[in-house]
Amino acid sequence: MKRRTGFVSNSSSSSFVCDISGETTDAGYDSYSELGICTCKKGHNFFFEGYPKVEAWLTDVENDQDGEQYYEVPEDICPVCNGEAKVDIVRRLKTEMSRLNIAVKDLE
Repeated sequence: MKRRTGFVSNSSSSSFVCDISGETTDAGYDSYSELGICTCKKGHNFFFEGYPKVEAWLTDVENDQDGEQYYEVPEDICPVCNGEAKVDIVRRLKTEMSRLNIAVKDLE
């Protein structure tokens, strides 16, 4: 799987941009579910790995559109809609800053 950050433009394939991390991937040759991607009913796209509520919902529900697995999760468990993504981003940032031995005051 190809993952990139930044702008993606390719008319021959479908590109996916994660609304949480900003990561991008070309989804033209693989299904979204195989790449670990889902969308909520409001249209937020994200990689579902690491979000237990979403992972649990996905094991219980399977939707089929044109032969491809496609998951449209309810808004109440979408990490973008319910704010879980913000908390996760802050946690990941704190972990990475600690790993790099960077203090918030160093960024000012």
